[in-house]
Amino acid sequence: MRRRNIAFLLFIFMTLSASLGAEQLNILISDAMIHNPQVQAAKLQVAGQRSQFWQAISLDPPQIGIEYMQSPAGTFPDPGKDQMERDFFVQQMVMFPAKYPLMGRMARLSSDMAEQEYQSARRKAVRDVKAAYYMLYVAQEKRTLYDEMIELVAGFVQIARRQYENGMGQQADWLRAQTELATLRNQRLQPNRNTRQAWQC
Repeated sequence: MRRRNIAFLLFIFMTLSASLGAEQLNILISDAMIHNPQVQAAKLQVAGQRSQFWQAISLDPPQIGIEYMQSPAGTFPDPGKDQMERDFFVQQMVMFPAKYPLMGRMARLSSDMAEQEYQSARRKAVRDVKAAYYMLYVAQEKRTLYDEMIELVAGFVQIARRQYENGMGQQADWLRAQTELATLRNQRLQPNRNTRQAWQC
């Protein structure tokens, strides 16, 4: 009965710590979506491409103007004086009617392509955050394991030293234990390098 209670409490503790880790990861991901420059640039690109749809299917702006013909060069400040002909015009450029739906389709496809690039940038940012988060998690877990192993091997070193001092052990056992302790201390530095790499991501 007691083992079941302990197992149940351990399960609850692990579930709560996993949910806190997932919540922390979700906060980091939402922060990356807000502050990542590639994601923000892709989002603005989508907005720009969507606004070009109506521009693509619209007519060109009309042109209004006045044209003077055969005006003497000496009447420059007042072009209306002594001119032979003055023409007023209003013109509208109209393309072949079948081109407008095609241009709208091209604009829509361009907008869809920009949307896919935006989604790709979001997925890449999420992947990078998750990779850095789990790299940091693994580095911290390795550090914890190395600390426990160093503590255990340090105990073995003390035992080997006492046995050697009392004449019950060999010097080789003591030196081997010291070598193993030094190796573990050097290996413990590797997770620190991984932690720095994770923070840089």
